[in-house]
Amino acid sequence: MTPGPASQHDDVAPPGTAFVFSNGRGRLLGPPHPPTRSEIMIGHFRKRIDVDVTLHPSHLEEFVPSALQGASFKATVVYSWCRTDPKAWVANPVDRPEAHCAARLLAILRPITQSFAWDNASDAARAASNRLVGRLPVGHGIVVDVSSVDLVVDPALPVVPRTPHSETFDVDLPTDLDTVRFRADVEMLWHVSDPLQWRDWSPERERQAAGLCRGELVNRVSQLTRSYRYDQPGAAEQAVIARFGGAAADVGFGLSAKVQLVRLTTGGVAPDLARHEAEVLDDMPSDTVEAPFHAKVEYAWQIVDPALWTGQASHEVEAIAAKAVLRELRRATRTEPWRAAAAASAHAEAALCGQFPHPPEGLHLLVHSVQLEANRTVAPVGGQRSNQFRCELPSARAGLQFSAAVGVTWRITDPVAWQRRPEREAEQAGERAVRTRLREICRQFGYDDAAGAERRALAELAGVPLDAGDGVQV
Repeated sequence: MTPGPASQHDDVAPPGTAFVFSNGRGRLLGPPHPPTRSEIMIGHFRKRIDVDVTLHPSHLEEFVPSALQGASFKATVVYSWCRTDPKAWVANPVDRPEAHCAARLLAILRPITQSFAWDNASDAARAASNRLVGRLPVGHGIVVDVSSVDLVVDPALPVVPRTPHSETFDVDLPTDLDTVRFRADVEMLWHVSDPLQWRDWSPERERQAAGLCRGELVNRVSQLTRSYRYDQPGAAEQAVIARFGGAAADVGFGLSAKVQLVRLTTGGVAPDLARHEAEVLDDMPSDTVEAPFHAKVEYAWQIVDPALWTGQASHEVEAIAAKAVLRELRRATRTEPWRAAAAASAHAEAALCGQFPHPPEGLHLLVHSVQLEANRTVAPVGGQRSNQFRCELPSARAGLQFSAAVGVTWRITDPVAWQRRPEREAEQAGERAVRTRLREICRQFGYDDAAGAERRALAELAGVPLDAGDGVQV
């Protein structure tokens, strides 16, 4: 800006210069409507100021803040500036116009970048470009034309991975029952949100960070799942995804994590609360050791306190119920005459039907009927006999079983051993031997491969004599 007497300058300003005239009392004349000679003389515009209106290319490099305190972006802004309003410039000039332009650009840029994570330079640069690129008045008659804005993560920050880490793990989560848990397969995404807390990054530090994220995320998910019923894993799964599956949450320690995927199942075997009808066959003692009753008991069982029966499969609960029924039946029959089976049946029903004495805790038992048959004979020897029985057989996966119906033929091979023993015991010995072999075979097969287990069992057992011990062959 060059001042001088108006009479000493040409009327037409050279390229890149604009004339502004002053009367010394605050009135200015100049572009876009320069004064005429008469206006200059009449208005006493005796002073002319030459204003540089050329385009000045420039750029600035500066650190601007991110959302994380202490972590910055390195910003590079390429721009040019020009005095587009010479009169405004003359009226209110600044000593360092380029520094003024840079200060105004940074004042706009800093609030934008401060809303972005320290490692999200690309989105921050996009938002800054949308706001700054183009013509921008910055006061004092100056317009800035920004051509580009570039942001990079501060190279002085600790070197940590900026992409999310994925990790899968299994964990047990609480349910509404203290003794039952959800088994969870979890996929977690985590990343470092504060690199200043993770200097000297290494594989060991990465494992440490993953462990902290896993522990804190499991703790928060556990607080949610404990309000869900043990038999509603689907509802708990949806709640976990809704709460922790969105944006990664701050878990402390300069880390953020989220649940990417979760699958919940009830851990172990959940108690079956339905009522079950069952029957049991066994020999019951009479007043004569050599002549037990053949007994058939029909009864129902139902779990009334699930907290006491968690982790128990239905067949396991039924076995416990059967033992309780037989225990009380033995007490009722052991003093009954072996010939009076009908009277013994009536006495047993009177003792067991209705209010069952001494049921297992948390289990309701209701006996429907008791049928006793007298048996004075010992087991005959030599001829083959057939019978069928049902049993539960383990699979390769703990807690999941096959239900099997088995038909066998058996015979007594040692008449001395069975001279004074009930035939029913020989039958039971044969069943035990077959059941033992079937367990060994079925444990080799998955729970969903019943057909394969059946083929293997038939191949190894069908038609092949099996020594059941104690003079019995199956």
